[in-house]
Amino acid sequence: MISIYKLNDGTGAFEPVSSGDFEAPATFNISPGGSALTKKFFIRNDDETKFYTGLVLRPSVNNSPISGLSLKVKLLSGDKAPSDTRWAAVAANGSLSELDPGEAAVLQSPLDGGAIDTRLPNLGTKNAADTKYYPFWIRIEAAKGSPIGAVSCELILTYTEGLVDD
Repeated sequence: MISIYKLNDGTGAFEPVSSGDFEAPATFNISPGGSALTKKFFIRNDDETKFYTGLVLRPSVNNSPISGLSLKVKLLSGDKAPSDTRWAAVAANGSLSELDPGEAAVLQSPLDGGAIDTRLPNLGTKNAADTKYYPFWIRIEAAKGSPIGAVSCELILTYTEGLVDD
């Protein structure tokens, strides 16, 4: 099973945010005058008997594709926090059918095929599972004049699952 984790700054331990179902949303409160939130998360394969390829990770707000200009959700991968310049250059939102990181907020595997900070690794092969923690960043921006209140941002992950050979 693939899970999403956050790092507890106080203990240095990884804490699960969502395990397998990705139904635990990150809640974002929109303030008057606009606001932005950037968070670091980790994706990990928790099952040593399985491997995952063809990963596509994309955001959803309130369980729907993100549309309109008042809310922007962006994704980037990597350990180091992206610069403001890099965030400004990366695509936001997009429909659930878009796979091109240049057209939508999406992270996908394999690592080759695009800018490294828009990619995720495959999580293992038929020979061995990969159970490392891989960091990625999510940025949620609300424009001035956005409706005030909480917004739930979920992540949608699609992939191909395989069994590791014994």
